[in-house]
Order: sequence, then C-alpha cells, then structure tokens
Amino acid sequence: MSNPRFSIIIPTKERHETLFYTLRTCLNQYSFDNYEIIVSDNFSSPSTREVVNSLNSPNIKYIRSDEPLAMSKNWELGVSQASGEYLIVIGDDDGLLFHALYQLDRLLKALNLKAIRWNRVYYRWPNSPDKPNNLRIPIEQINHILPGKKIIQKVGNYKLKYDFLPMLYNSAIHRDLVQLLIEKSGRIFSSQTPDIYSGFAFAYLSDKYASLGIPMSINGGSAKSNGLSFKIFGEGNAITEDFKMLNEKFGYKWHPEIPNLKLIPAAIAESFQQCKEFLFKSSSSLNVNKQMLLKNCITSMPASTEEEWVNNLNTIKKSLDYDLKLQKWFEFNLFNSPYPNFNKNQENFSVNHSEYPQGFIDGWLHLDASHFGVYNVFEAAKLCENLMGYQMMNYQWDNKTKVYKSLLKMGARNIKRELFI
Repeated sequence: MSNPRFSIIIPTKERHETLFYTLRTCLNQYSFDNYEIIVSDNFSSPSTREVVNSLNSPNIKYIRSDEPLAMSKNWELGVSQASGEYLIVIGDDDGLLFHALYQLDRLLKALNLKAIRWNRVYYRWPNSPDKPNNLRIPIEQINHILPGKKIIQKVGNYKLKYDFLPMLYNSAIHRDLVQLLIEKSGRIFSSQTPDIYSGFAFAYLSDKYASLGIPMSINGGSAKSNGLSFKIFGEGNAITEDFKMLNEKFGYKWHPEIPNLKLIPAAIAESFQQCKEFLFKSSSSLNVNKQMLLKNCITSMPASTEEEWVNNLNTIKKSLDYDLKLQKWFEFNLFNSPYPNFNKNQENFSVNHSEYPQGFIDGWLHLDASHFGVYNVFEAAKLCENLMGYQMMNYQWDNKTKVYKSLLKMGARNIKRELFI
C-alpha cells in the first residue's frame, strides 16, 4: 500500500504469543482500511514470522533485523519503513481499539493538527507478574488543545504525568514532524526510553497538539514487558540485563546528569535531558526540576535488601558530582532516607486478586477481565467496545474553548468538565 493514511509500527522481540492478538486488534478496524502495519522483528525466532504469515494480510509488512538491536534502534528501524501520513507505535502486547483509525481520521480532518494524543486503556495479561488480567478503562472523556512547550515544562517539573506528552506510543504523529526531528538530531530516538523521548520531542516540534480523553489504544503488560520487569524485579533479571547490554552496544548512553536507576522519574528526566541536548539546549525556561526528580526517585525506588537500598542512594549521590550544590542538598535532605523494608524479588512476589480495586475509582473503571472471559488483548479490546460504545460515538470539537488553561493551572487530577464529547 503506497502512502496510506496511517502506519502502525509494532516493534517486537520473541513475543509471538501476544503479537498474534495485537495484530488482530489492528486488523479489526471499524469502517477503515487505509492503513499499513509494520512488524519490526528484533532478531526473533521463526515463530514471529509464522504468526505474521498465519494472518495472511496484505496490510502487514514484516521486516527482521540481522542482529539483536537495542529497543530504541528497533523502533528506529520500524519507523524508517513506514510510508503513512500519520505514524503510531504500539507494543507487541498492546492493542488498538477497534474504533481508533476511523475516529482518528475524522478528528484529524476536523482539527488540521499534526499531532493528536489520547488516554489509554490498561490491561495486564494473565501471565503478568503485576495484577494479572486487570483491566482499567478511563471514564472521564475530556478533550483539550495543549500547548507543547508548557506541557514539556509541566512534565519536567513532575506536575503532570508523562503520558500527557504526544508520544508515538499514545499518539498519531504526522510524518512531517518525524522528518523534522531527523533533520534536527540525525535520528528519531536519542534515549534509552524511546516512548517518553518522542513525547518531549513532538511536544516541542508541534507547538500545539490535540489531547483526547477517549482511548484509542490499550497499553498491555505481560511477563516479558521491559517496564514491568524493571518495576517488579529491578536490576539483574535476564530482560533488564539484555536491555542494558544492547543499549551500550548501540551507543544509547544514559545522560550523566541523571541517576542511572530504572525508575519512571529518572526515565522522564533522562529523556528530557537528551531531548534538550538536541532540540532546546539554548532554552532557559525548559528545565527538569532536579530536586523533585531526586525526591521522586527515593519514593519509587525498589530495593530487595537494605544493602541494595544504600547502593542506590550512593548511585544517586555519585550522579550529582557535576553540581556540588545539588549534591549537598541531597545529602542533607534525602541521603539518610531509611530503608522502607519492602521486597520485590520475583520469588517473593505474590498475587492476591482480592486486593485489586474493582468498579469506578478516580475516573477509571477497574475490572477483573477474567470475569468476562477475557484472557488476551484482542478480547479486552472487544470488551471495551461493547461496554463503552466507542464505535458509535459522534465526536464534536470546539476549537474556540481554551480548555488547556484549567489543565495547566489545576493539574491532571482536578480538571473540570469544560468540554464534552
């Protein structure tokens, strides 16, 4: 297919079990077929190609690297093969909701913007080490036109969650912005965390972008997910060690001013700093709040032993050698933070479904998907469509309503309903 409206890029590595259902969500798009799917196979076994062949779809283009690649490098490979007007990246255990491309096409025509991001549904596969088969659907459906540079600063100050950024992972990004990023930095992804990095980059380059409360995709989490591996098992397991080795091999170096700990607060700051180096180095107004970074690292830092906790504190302190004033602040305020005595080793991680929240909580519908016979991301997407009626919604947008003002003043949790779909 030449010059389709959308390119869906799926980087994958040895996850053929989940990839099959991810591809089915992409091939089950309601009333829309002007798209291509790029499966970027990171040197997997033949099982991955067999899954692609089994679906026998002319919409799928399969490519495979001739050696194992760093995650950011494989994302780069996949995006480089895309020919669509708008690009979307999803993981190989994620999914597109069935209404996504039809509704995105309509909205992009109406808004005439080059970037549009959305809230996501969250689904944990049955083999997930964290909340297996848990499904979370966003209920508050608020839309905004967001100013890119202000959102960058809000995320950098930890006043907004990073997924308010127009990441390729939760957005449709026009290829003109992708090309502009390549022209300015030589490549698309310049961080070990390509999703967050792309969010900062496209927020800066787009100037303004649309933000949808209605979800268009499902963020999946399975046993082989990089994010869950770091969250639950920390350093030292096979997935995280492979991740570190390949980043080193392909030159994706961690920014020296950020503590090299695989934590979300550190990943946000590291991606911010890398993006600043390439795109807005001269800007005095766009900066990471380093004190908030350090506080958030401490509060989210896993450690299975007190020794590991102390080592992590020393790692943070060492990373501050470039700024002695900040280092002294850290020593005085945070360095002696007591070990919280929690254990996240794999062998001690237990599952208790009764502890999971159920029902409507803080703007989300929480479900145990197994109660509905759901055990994969395709079935989760079908359940979302049946429960929420996304396919039939008639989207309206008021460009004159500056709803982003309340978002910036009040933060993400207390937004008033100023615009309805």
